Amino acid sequence: HTGLAGHVLNPLDFLGRQFLMLEFLVVALLVLLAWPPRLRALDADERFARQFLLAIGLGPGLLLALVALVTGMQLRAAWGMPLWSALGVLVLFCFETRSGPLVVRRAVLACVLFGAINVLLALAEGVAGPYVRGTGFRTHFPGRMLAARVVEAWERRFAGPLPLVAGERWLAGNVAFFAPSRPSVLTDGGLGSATLDESACPWTSIADVTKRGGALVWSVDRQGPALPPELRAHFPDAEVLPTLTLPWQTGAPVEPVRIGVALVAPR
Repeated sequence: HTGLAGHVLNPLDFLGRQFLMLEFLVVALLVLLAWPPRLRALDADERFARQFLLAIGLGPGLLLALVALVTGMQLRAAWGMPLWSALGVLVLFCFETRSGPLVVRRAVLACVLFGAINVLLALAEGVAGPYVRGTGFRTHFPGRMLAARVVEAWERRFAGPLPLVAGERWLAGNVAFFAPSRPSVLTDGGLGSATLDESACPWTSIADVTKRGGALVWSVDRQGPALPPELRAHFPDAEVLPTLTLPWQTGAPVEPVRIGVALVAPR
C-alpha cells in the first residue's frame, strides 16, 4: 500500500500480524489467569512497576507503528518478535492469577503442547514444504554455496578479497553473509529486483563498486542470463560468468535455483 492508505494500513497490518504471531503466548497465559479476567489491585509502590512494564511491554511495538503511521515506513512482521518479550510478565503482573498445583500442571501442559505445535509447523515447512510447494523456501536457499562460488570466481581473476557485491538484495545479502571477507552490499530497498539504490545503502555507492570492483548477482529465472539493464547501465564492462545452477538444500525433487553472476574489475 502506498500514499495515505499505506500510512494507515501498513502499521495496522503489522500489529495484526503481531497478534497472530503471539496467539500461542496469549492462549498459554489464559490458563493462569482468573476467569473472568480481572485487573489485580495494586498498592502505590506497585503502580510504578506496572507503568514500567507497560512501557517496555507495549511501548516499543506501538511506538514503531506510530512512526510508520507518520512516515509511511514499511514494517515487516518478522521484525516484531523482540518487541514483545516483556508481554507475558506484564499480563501476569496486571491481572489476577489462579493458584494451585492443577493450574501449574495445566500451564506446563499448554507450554509443552504449543512448543510441540511450533516444532511440527517448522518441520512441516522445513522438511515437507518443498515436496508440497514444488520449490524451496528461503530456509532451503543455498546461500553458503552461492557465496563460495562467487568468491572462488573473484579470487581466480583478481588479487585480494571480494570487496563489494551488488544486485538483488536476497542474493547479494547471502553472498555478503557467507563470504569470508564480508563484502559491503549495494542493492535496493525491495526484493526481486537488481535495481541499485544508493540511498538504501549509504555505506557504499556505484562509484565505489566501479573503483574497487565487486560481484553482481541477479536471478536468471526472473531476469534471464544476460546482465540486467539496471546493472549494465552502471557497469557495461562487467564480465558475465556462466549461470550458476545450485541445488536447494532439500531432498525434494525441485528445480535448482539459477543465479547470474558478473564481475566488475577494480580500477
